[in-house]
Amino acid sequence: MRYRSVLFLSLALTLSLTSVAAPPNDMAAPTAPTTMTIDKTSFIDANKILMFVTNFGNFGRDLDAVFGHDYGTFYPYIGTEYIEDGRLIASPLYAAGLWFGAIDSATGETRVVISEYGSEYTPGPMEAGTFQPDCPEFQVYKLYHDSLQTNPNSDYLNWPVDQGAPVDEYGRPLMRGHQTLWTVFNDADPAKHTNDAGDTNPLGIEVRLMAWAMDEPGVEVIPGTDELAVTQVGTTTAGVTVRVVDPMSLTGHDYMVVIDSSETLGPVWHLIDQTTALTVRENIPVTVVDTVLGLEISVDLGVSAFSSFEVVANAAGVLDPPEPGALAFAGFPVPTEYDPSGYISDRQQSTDDGQWAIHTDDNGGTSGGGTRGSYDAFLDRVTRTGANYEAIGCYDYEMRFTGSYDNYGTNGSYVFEWYNDENVFWVPFELWQIGIGTPDDPSDDVRLIPIVIDDGDDDTYNLESYGSSLDLTCAAGCEHSASGGDDDPFTDWTYWIRPVDSSPGEAGYLAAETDMLAGTFGTNVDSHYATEILARIVLINWNGGVIPPFTMDLPEQGTIFRICTTKEQPRDTFTFTATAMPDITTGDEGLNIYLEYWVHNKGGRTLNNSYISLWSDPDLGGAGDDLVGCDSLNNLFFCYNADDDDTDYGTNPPAMGFKYLVGPLVPWQGETADFYGEPLINHKDIGMTGFIKYFNGTDPDNFSETYQSMQTITKGGDPYIYDGHVLMYMHSGDPVAATGDLDMYPADRRMMGNSGPFTFRPGDSLYMLIRMTAKHGTDYLNAITELKRVLNLPVDLMTDVPGETPGQLPDKFAVKQNYPNPFNPSTTIQYSLPERTHVTIDIYNLLGQKVRQLVDEMQTAGEHTVLWDGNDEGGNGVATGMYFYRVKAGDFIDNKKMLLVK
Repeated sequence: MRYRSVLFLSLALTLSLTSVAAPPNDMAAPTAPTTMTIDKTSFIDANKILMFVTNFGNFGRDLDAVFGHDYGTFYPYIGTEYIEDGRLIASPLYAAGLWFGAIDSATGETRVVISEYGSEYTPGPMEAGTFQPDCPEFQVYKLYHDSLQTNPNSDYLNWPVDQGAPVDEYGRPLMRGHQTLWTVFNDADPAKHTNDAGDTNPLGIEVRLMAWAMDEPGVEVIPGTDELAVTQVGTTTAGVTVRVVDPMSLTGHDYMVVIDSSETLGPVWHLIDQTTALTVRENIPVTVVDTVLGLEISVDLGVSAFSSFEVVANAAGVLDPPEPGALAFAGFPVPTEYDPSGYISDRQQSTDDGQWAIHTDDNGGTSGGGTRGSYDAFLDRVTRTGANYEAIGCYDYEMRFTGSYDNYGTNGSYVFEWYNDENVFWVPFELWQIGIGTPDDPSDDVRLIPIVIDDGDDDTYNLESYGSSLDLTCAAGCEHSASGGDDDPFTDWTYWIRPVDSSPGEAGYLAAETDMLAGTFGTNVDSHYATEILARIVLINWNGGVIPPFTMDLPEQGTIFRICTTKEQPRDTFTFTATAMPDITTGDEGLNIYLEYWVHNKGGRTLNNSYISLWSDPDLGGAGDDLVGCDSLNNLFFCYNADDDDTDYGTNPPAMGFKYLVGPLVPWQGETADFYGEPLINHKDIGMTGFIKYFNGTDPDNFSETYQSMQTITKGGDPYIYDGHVLMYMHSGDPVAATGDLDMYPADRRMMGNSGPFTFRPGDSLYMLIRMTAKHGTDYLNAITELKRVLNLPVDLMTDVPGETPGQLPDKFAVKQNYPNPFNPSTTIQYSLPERTHVTIDIYNLLGQKVRQLVDEMQTAGEHTVLWDGNDEGGNGVATGMYFYRVKAGDFIDNKKMLLVK
């Protein structure tokens, strides 16, 4: 029995269940329970994705820390034991949920409900137009393909038909795939509408969610399962990552990584083979990633490579002790001798009317002070979540203001302007790498190359600002705020580049300067640019003003900002065993999870200009290198990495995405929708009508911005424009071909597929079916191609229950003798399947040679027949003689003889 017939009956059943008396306009408010039965421990793990599903609108997130992680989607998934021991922790999705927004026709007010990191939904169905008091039965129900009628679990026996849970035509729980999860929730409780991006009156919608997945055998091997479990013995902030790079070289021995400190090298690590008691590696700097015995071992000391930000000199000479060179109240490590509280004071290095501090471009558009002014944000931006850590190492660094604009061109440095016009201009500072804990020894100092992004595009290193949120001058969003407002102007961005010639002294920088002044640096950049040390460093002038022009000078000539790195590390040990995880093989269905939404208007309100959206925060492995896009013609949107170097997935990150397979199917007078081959009168499939992205810091702050996002309108209230055209789909170009509107500048992304507008009247029902897929490729771009291929495969889903009367399912695998036998010219093979499984049937001759393959597909439980017409694969008739047919169904195999007589 095909999927569409059961699904269509489920549609009729669901629509009949929504035909209740219209509730009053103002929803009743039953006594709210003190606590709700929140089910956040249920997950689907039928194939190569494990994903949590809750009874209050969230999915993809492990809110109860079942596996000790905040995120709750794992791919590629083998088994929970590999998550629990820390070996399989790569995730393509951090959080997701369903959003709905509309205009109340009676009052004209905007109403939204969102489910993101928190949720405004309440468990359970609605009754009499409102939510119900808490009930333990408002849970997530889970069915397994091998625990149905003949071996039922408790959820099968207690299937909540009274809550609207779907059944087949015989009244049995409707099972799809190898696992089915079902739950219901609603937005009718006003007390739940408290999210900053929502916080409206309820809409009065009830949502029934069915999620399911199927496994499918195949030969494709999924990479990325190479990380070993590492156990920390000590309690430092350090961490050790061990990946398998050559499985054939693994020893199976137990190992210990010991992190220690060296007087000359700084933090180092040693590798000890505990099985043989031999030292394999010794005194390896923590900045070095080492490959040994088929393993790649890397060490991370924790949240910071830096121990202090200081100002060690100004125009008056050496400062002893040094003053703070950054903002202690924002979490930066600074000297506190001048001010034991660690707070900035007038004794910090300053000019007449401003106080200076090292900071970074936050790339976030955070007006009103924002949340990116912290030390953690500095680390995330400057070290690019660890990518520059090895380059920073244990060296110390100085920014020396040796020049002054009063004497332009003397001392200081020449810089190359990145991104804009690629001009060369002079700045009053020099950048230096000053050795490992040797600040008074100039013999090991190396002068670095500054590269600048000139925000003001004026060929001058000076203060800039995006304006103030208070007077609406933030054209691009106010940035770099370090305190509670927008009054912290910042200098142009500076990148610190170690030259190719990194011998002590200035030779490497001077060679670059020569090319800059000759106008040839841009074409010869590779001959000078060895390593990026620090990215996007700015100096901010704390409380220095809001709008240019700013009156304060740059730090006075003679000022030296020093950045000191960590030199010592408490001894710590980490243990692991050098064994690899098994290979993961799958077919295409092993990469999918299906999400089926039934949405019902039970609130008694006509909802005009309604939009429904699927929101997600992908976090594809390491969150900082994500890009997003969409395919408007195929109703899908996706996330992919910007390169083949991800902190979690390593050198082969996958892509992940969602496709609107059906719907939303909404009531639409006079239209007829195609519902899996069946006509659905007075309905329309509107598909995905828009796509929008956010990056960290630009998420909606209120219900108005949320509703705009659902209409693909930007946070500032403007339509999205590309190449002079207003578009409803952001980034609908082709990343593989590098054509069209593409996402740029990778960062932590959110994405949302939108559908609307439509009118949603009391008693109306809406249906949509979404396919979620994660897919590896040969590289990060091929992963997009492969992802789209799987998302766009035809939908031919089947239930596990064929169209027979209850109680007549086979209770075991069986193969009957073919009939007729002997035969000429054809014969029929009959077999029984007690569950849905993959079936192959092959014909062999007496020599063991395969003559013909009759079946190779997933099949439902029940009785099956197949006809062999006596021909081989080429369509030629075979000779008289004895033949064998071999039936393989899952792990079951049976062989029988048959005789062809001509």
